[in-house]
Amino acid sequence: MLTKALALVSTVLLLMSLGFSVLGTTPLLILKHKLPMDSRVVRQVFNYCYRLVAFVAIAAAIGNALEGRPVLSVCTGCIALMAAAIWAITQIKF
Repeated sequence: MLTKALALVSTVLLLMSLGFSVLGTTPLLILKHKLPMDSRVVRQVFNYCYRLVAFVAIAAAIGNALEGRPVLSVCTGCIALMAAAIWAITQIKF
């Protein structure tokens, strides 16, 4: 019962965090940012979004694997891998 709750709650949280990332950060990409402080704030928002999605996707992958849903576990694991890779790429200082 606990594994089913972990899988369900983490999958719902993953969907909510992905929705926040898409809906909350789209205006930040459209608006013009003339000050360096603005671009730092936008960068931090994206950093937190990527880390949140990666953490919740890892929890969802583990919960779905324990529940016996291999396809959903692999899919959420791929989401976690992509979010972690994007976060790691954004940490590189150019």
